[in-house]
Amino acid sequence: MKNHWVILFDIGGVLLEEEIAYKQYLDKVVYTCLQKTDPDLTKTKFNIIVRESIQSFVPELVSTIVWRLCAPDLNKFSHLKRSITIKTKEFEKNTERILVEGIKDLVREFAAEYTLSLAGNAKGSIREVLTKHGLLEYFEHTLVSEDLNVSKPDTRFFMHYLDLFKVAPRHCIMIGDRLDNDIIPAKKLGLRTIWFRRGIYSILNPRNPAEIPDQTVNNAIELRNAIRNTVSNQTSEALR
Repeated sequence: MKNHWVILFDIGGVLLEEEIAYKQYLDKVVYTCLQKTDPDLTKTKFNIIVRESIQSFVPELVSTIVWRLCAPDLNKFSHLKRSITIKTKEFEKNTERILVEGIKDLVREFAAEYTLSLAGNAKGSIREVLTKHGLLEYFEHTLVSEDLNVSKPDTRFFMHYLDLFKVAPRHCIMIGDRLDNDIIPAKKLGLRTIWFRRGIYSILNPRNPAEIPDQTVNNAIELRNAIRNTVSNQTSEALR
């Protein structure tokens, strides 16, 4: 019989490796499109804009980058966004997604004890990728933002899982690689949080104590220990 805990897994950066692919996307798609209209845009300047945008907790990274380089020209902004959208589809079609090292064993282990659910901003087609890697079968709930018509960091996204599983926030763990999208809104609702701090969003830092994750990890081994510690600590508090 499973424990009453529910564990929510972000997809990109937690289940599927994202850092290399996203850096390639920014380089081969976003930078390439922008550089065609602005030959003076150097890679150094572009990287600075990317970093500054991330550290500013912007909700739409690519839109923010494009707007910084073409504001206040709305026509130019719209043209560039269309070009990037077309190139993005080509990039996604030709990019192979791989699992984060050690994550499959971790998911298999905890699926036997707890209720696991996908909790990602993604298209429904991502389920095909997870099925291909033999991972989807371990999740009891596999709907993502496209299916729910609500995405992170909207707290309604997280409320969906609390209502679905009839679980108290203190017995629900959110695991995500983004402080802004995953950790902060989950903490607002009282969920336990584990920040899988890796990838381009690892440069973020809490802006106040309320944004500090319950635990921060860098790999699957640390994540396994963090989940065990979270459950153990909550159980100890309940017995006091």
